[in-house]
Amino acid sequence: MKSGMKVFTGIGVGLIFIALAPLAKADKKQDVARLMKELHAKDAKTRITAAEELGHIGQVKKSLTEPAVPALIDALHDSDAGVRKAAANSLGKVDPDVKLAVPPLTDALKDKASPVRQAAAGALGLIGPDAKEAIPALRDAQKDSDRPVSRAANMAIQRIMGRGKK
Repeated sequence: MKSGMKVFTGIGVGLIFIALAPLAKADKKQDVARLMKELHAKDAKTRITAAEELGHIGQVKKSLTEPAVPALIDALHDSDAGVRKAAANSLGKVDPDVKLAVPPLTDALKDKASPVRQAAAGALGLIGPDAKEAIPALRDAQKDSDRPVSRAANMAIQRIMGRGKK
């Protein structure tokens, strides 16, 4: 009798999760909308956190963050280098439309802050073969005086050419 009860309990718990799944998706959509607004907050830490969280959500469910891609691209021009870096990192994680994301990430390879340049190279590498138009700029970035930037550019080229790990 006890084992039969465990089966019913397990089924009941499973049904509860199935019933709550649409609610969780709705919550994530609300989270994305809130985070997009937070990308324009006065406080740089809030903007950084918003960009990072969008990247995390996009890694799990790309379709949820598609509306946030233009806002992340705009954040590449933020006055704070930490926000620009977080935006670049997140763009690499959310699997963005390459026509929208690759040109601004390529431009970010020339950012005055080396962590932003490094993040842009990394994001282009995560995009992979679809970012092949960035290879000339990445080759220039390989000559960057900041060693982490030149390494990130090298790794990105390897990934885009299909010779690196994703």
